[in-house]
Amino acid sequence: MDMKTLRVEALRRVIGPLSQKDFADQHDLDASYLSQILNGHRGLGEKAALNLEQKIGLAPGVLVNPGGYGSNVIEGEFTRHEVVREQSPAYQAMLGIASPRAIAIIDKLARAAAKGKLKESDLVLLEGIAGLLEKANSEKP
Repeated sequence: MDMKTLRVEALRRVIGPLSQKDFADQHDLDASYLSQILNGHRGLGEKAALNLEQKIGLAPGVLVNPGGYGSNVIEGEFTRHEVVREQSPAYQAMLGIASPRAIAIIDKLARAAAKGKLKESDLVLLEGIAGLLEKANSEKP
C-alpha cells in the first residue's frame, strides 16, 4: 500500500465506530471533506494529515506516519483520548469521578483551546464559572 492509502486506513481506525458526520461534527471538520478523503476522491497527503492530527488532537505521527509510532496508537495500544490526555494527570483523575457529559464538555473546551478558538477573556470567564459551580456544588448535602 502507498502512504496515502495507509493514512486513510489509519484515519478510518481513528474514526472507529462513529459515523463520518458524527466524527466531523465532534472535531469541527467539514463532513464532505472527510467523506472525500475516505472515499478516495481526495488524497491524504502529508500536510493534510498533519492538519487533521492537530485538529483531532492526535499524537504526532498517527496519520502522517501510520507505519511508525502512529500505527501502535491507533491499533489498540492506546485509544485516541489516551493519546491526547496521556500527559494530563488531572484528566486521568477526572475519568473515574466525572460524568460522561462533563468529560465530553471538557474535551470540547480543550479542542477549542488547542485550536486557538478561545480568547484570554473566554478563559477568565470559564475559570470564574468553574469556581462558582464548584462552590455551589460543595454547599449541597
